[in-house]
Amino acid sequence: MTRTARDDRAQWQLIPDPVGTSRYWLAVVSRDHVRCGVELGVAQANHGKRAPVERMRPGDGLVHYSPRTGMREGAVVKAFTALGMIEDRPAWQAEDQDGCFRPWRRAVSYATGVREVRSLRCAGNSN
Repeated sequence: MTRTARDDRAQWQLIPDPVGTSRYWLAVVSRDHVRCGVELGVAQANHGKRAPVERMRPGDGLVHYSPRTGMREGAVVKAFTALGMIEDRPAWQAEDQDGCFRPWRRAVSYATGVREVRSLRCAGNSN
């Protein structure tokens, strides 16, 4: 079964493991936001909502895909921009960040030395 949560900023999709031991998440996020998350060692989803990060479990894989550099703007990237694994720590709500935005986050160990990989054009896909 595939579950998806979507809003205008990010898409998260659970990709089931055929063996059933691990899960892998695909996050569609601007490259600027991915770089911030990698620097902080965190992931957040859907405007900082709690439910998506609560569904992630320790050992789950996380792949970031970035369509653009910025949110709804910026240069086209269309690349996989980060790989990580969810750490064995519970989700938490971040401290106030210059206003009332307190996103829920999950700790992530991101792979180092990874380079961006542009997505391949599929047959019949004009994007």
